[in-house]
Amino acid sequence: MYDIIEQIEHAAAGSVTDEIRLLKQRRKSLDHIIKFTLGINRLQQSLESVLLLKKPTTDIPRDLLKVLGNISDSVANLPSNELTKRLNRIEESVQKDMSTIMNITKQPDALDGTNPNQVDEISEQLQSLINDFRRRINTAIVLKLHLRSRGVKVAETTVPVTAEELVNQVSKLVVEERKCRTRTVDELIEMNNQMDLIISNDNYPAEMKKYAIELQQQVNQNIDHLNKGKDIEKLPFVIEIIQMGDNVATTEKENHDKPEKVNQGTSSEENITLAASSAKKSGFVTRLFKWISSPWSVKWRDIK
Repeated sequence: MYDIIEQIEHAAAGSVTDEIRLLKQRRKSLDHIIKFTLGINRLQQSLESVLLLKKPTTDIPRDLLKVLGNISDSVANLPSNELTKRLNRIEESVQKDMSTIMNITKQPDALDGTNPNQVDEISEQLQSLINDFRRRINTAIVLKLHLRSRGVKVAETTVPVTAEELVNQVSKLVVEERKCRTRTVDELIEMNNQMDLIISNDNYPAEMKKYAIELQQQVNQNIDHLNKGKDIEKLPFVIEIIQMGDNVATTEKENHDKPEKVNQGTSSEENITLAASSAKKSGFVTRLFKWISSPWSVKWRDIK
């Protein structure tokens, strides 16, 4: 999307019109709200994973690997005692960061780089912290499942936050994330309207209009994606940095839900392959959250 906006500007032959100036401002505003929404979304997922981590290992559904993926062969072939040590290290780091993460959930505006009381650099640091925290928790869950498949008894994870408080904070983040998605759609609609102005203006060259039509198609696909309640991390056309905290700047590209290797942010740097289609993930995660937010006596098989 960035690339096409630059092509529109280039096709204008150096003429910085009001429409192009507004388009660049809209792009910046859109970047901020998408980063903010991603931060809220990942914060919510992190707490959901903490809830899952607190469950007895024997109750964690094996199907979760369809969402989280599996550990790399190099890690999978390690002795059980080494995997246990790695799991313990990850769980200790999660426990240390829980207080910080919970504080962020209570003041999510800190993730918004446009907040008058916040600066973008601090927002990026918090986003990176959340991303790293989420990965460590997911790594711990996958390691638990792998050890369980070997018949190794794994101790339950102790987290210094009650399940009730976690569920309460997740519920608040769900509401906040819905507001953010609405803001994102509103920004996309405004960008779509600006494309209409460019396309309908006879003073603009045909090449510029061609790029405007292409951008409008991408914007509309993103709007449709969000209106259907799909994961914001799976936008058909990426607008800014999606893998925040990875030092990977992803500019305009199509998202085909291809499996990707990601660094899990642990001292051992295990790799987990993220697979599963967006639709399958959505249905499974909905059922999963119902389970992890249910009383401890409720079993996975009881959730429909």
